[in-house]
Amino acid sequence: MPLWFELAAVLVSVFGTGITIYLIRPLLVEAGLTGVDLHKDDGREIAEMGGLGIIVGVSGGFVLAIGALLASAVIIGDFETAGVVIIIPYFVDFLLKAMAGFPSEDWAGEINPEDGKLYCPREFPMSFPQLVMKMTGGIKERYLVLTMMGIEGVAGLVAISLYLV
Repeated sequence: MPLWFELAAVLVSVFGTGITIYLIRPLLVEAGLTGVDLHKDDGREIAEMGGLGIIVGVSGGFVLAIGALLASAVIIGDFETAGVVIIIPYFVDFLLKAMAGFPSEDWAGEINPEDGKLYCPREFPMSFPQLVMKMTGGIKERYLVLTMMGIEGVAGLVAISLYLV
């Protein structure tokens, strides 16, 4: 696939997502679907992501285009080793899901209303975030997200350091 085609896909995805959020956001605010976390009874800890999160999640073309661009850059730039290091967290997630049989339920953690922490709902975790929940004995959502970002950040730093040595 030519590089110009992949760049065009990224631009179309970014533009489409931006326009969708720009046009739909006022309607979501008016309907009261933002400003609260729809998954928590008391609506705490999140601002304007209820409906916007749905729209951003639906624009999967953006994610796929970024993945295609990343793969192209890794191959064309001769950074295959760095590419492998960067996808290790995703590979671990894939393995956990494969070992669990790719179930379609119990993807999220169970929240304990007393301490606000997420706990792994299964005996054996079926995803990387559930593994983190299990290893920590329960973790707040914001710290789970930061932990996952930190893991990917470490993988990125390791990938960069491979080429600095």
